Amino acid sequence: MKRSSIAVFLILATAFAMACQGKASRAELEKVKAQAKLEEQNKTIVQNYFALADAGDFDAVGRLYEPTTVFYSPSGSTRPVSGAEDIEIGKVYARAIPDLSHRIEELLASGDKVVARLVTKGTLKEKVEGFPPPGKAFEVSSVYIFTLKNGKIMEGRGEVDMLGLMIQLGMELMPKAEKYAGFSALEDHPHGRDDLAGDQARDRFGFHDRGLRRRLDRTARPASADDDRRADR
Repeated sequence: MKRSSIAVFLILATAFAMACQGKASRAELEKVKAQAKLEEQNKTIVQNYFALADAGDFDAVGRLYEPTTVFYSPSGSTRPVSGAEDIEIGKVYARAIPDLSHRIEELLASGDKVVARLVTKGTLKEKVEGFPPPGKAFEVSSVYIFTLKNGKIMEGRGEVDMLGLMIQLGMELMPKAEKYAGFSALEDHPHGRDDLAGDQARDRFGFHDRGLRRRLDRTARPASADDDRRADR
């Protein structure tokens, strides 16, 4: 009788343990499913981000941002741009490169991060200060890492094939110059909102124009005859 009681107790204990284990496993499975669903949603948001930018729908792009959204390009930059500034930069590109497109080659999600490997291509159609003359096409690779929260893009960090871009656009490689340090807002730029947005865009791409630097340098000091002769070259 005692052995039977012990056997029944062991069976019940085992069944209880298995039930608890099964419950924990189901809870863990539900957690994994929920995370997988969230990651797929985040990937869709990033896909929409590039699709809307290519379509020039920057109002819709802005709805994917929070007021605190920031972008870093290159990814290790210590001077991010805000979501609003990123939209201004996007508008500069849309005007100058109306066929600009981003083809997603690979999209990976983990936790709150989404990594996108892209091919970006287009043709420079309009004159933009600091860029070479219009007409040249380019196709470069890039990688972006996005951080998302509650369906919004909180942060973006980008790396672009800068050397390939500069070569294709026929740009001269020059040391980086501080062109707009001290301007706290787009309105403070001596040449207006569009030029500062363009300058920031070029800094995000990492290329700089010798003539543009001279023009901006002259805003900080009186022009001289030597300046005028150099500008005509």
